[in-house]
Amino acid sequence: MSEGGPSERVLRAVERLRATARDGALDAIIADGRYSRAMAEWGLDAATMVFDPASVAALALSLEGERVAVALAESVATAPVRSMALPLLQGALWIRVRAPRAQRAVAELWGELLRGEGLACEVDRAEDGELWLDDVLKIGVDRVVAFGGDERVARLRASVSSAGASFVGHGHGAGAAWVGSALGDDDIEQIALDFCAYDGVGCLSPELLWVQGDGVRARLVAERVAGALERWAQRLPRGPRSREEVVAERGWRAATAAAAEWFSGGAWGSVALVSDRAASVVRARGGRNVLVRAAGENGERALEWLRTNARWLTTVATDRATRAAVEALRAEESLGFRGRVVAPGETQRPPLDGEADPR
Repeated sequence: MSEGGPSERVLRAVERLRATARDGALDAIIADGRYSRAMAEWGLDAATMVFDPASVAALALSLEGERVAVALAESVATAPVRSMALPLLQGALWIRVRAPRAQRAVAELWGELLRGEGLACEVDRAEDGELWLDDVLKIGVDRVVAFGGDERVARLRASVSSAGASFVGHGHGAGAAWVGSALGDDDIEQIALDFCAYDGVGCLSPELLWVQGDGVRARLVAERVAGALERWAQRLPRGPRSREEVVAERGWRAATAAAAEWFSGGAWGSVALVSDRAASVVRARGGRNVLVRAAGENGERALEWLRTNARWLTTVATDRATRAAVEALRAEESLGFRGRVVAPGETQRPPLDGEADPR
């Protein structure tokens, strides 16, 4: 049996994940996320660097003595590291985890490392998440934490509530970015990284980049972001895609290029500057395909869009020119805007002592 409390044990498991188990962890991340090895390495480091002693010590023992079930969903491949560790760090007696069908390798490897440190963690391979939940509720749990689509989360909430357990649900969401036009080179690089991280997968990934000012200034930023994406592709290349995915992306790019005011694309991804009119027919795709829109001289278009989509936003990347306006929106209780407001490059790096998705 390993020595120390849950905090010490989780920190040791994290260190093993970063060191002796690193090769196996990278293989698992690549298998689950279909990333390049460089992207998997970036993801592993981003997911584990937040587990420092100070951040762990700041966590409240809000689940002390509770039995917790965690229903994971397909997401970025490193998501199980945080989602499985947090209940244990917050004092859960044990956790029972259902790994999604297409993403099991990381959850199973991480569960093995946690058990190796004497932590009570079981990872199940149940095909049907709702049948799994019924079985777990019969065993007896105090809390269920579930990730997935909004409809699925609503169904699970109803089942859990009727069984007398507490419920925390995380439905679908998306990120965005709103920046000024006078961005420094480093901010451009970091904005591009936000769109590259995990190949644009996950609820924290930005779908849209707003640029303060008119279309001329927005295009200048779009051109610089395209250059940065191409540079990132050398360091963090995209992972493999199926023939069907490649064909679908080509079709999306052709339609978007036809509607866009300016378009650039390649193996590195794509950037499209779209007008308000074109935005009604062009939908965000992710996968390093960036939509850019002009926010207006006073940011009026971005403000309107943020207000309309406030309840679904998980993260908004801002710079010095736009941070105050976004923070003011977050302070308006009636909007229900709970997303994190972050600096460029931080959308996929949620702090350990705060919710990844504060909604």
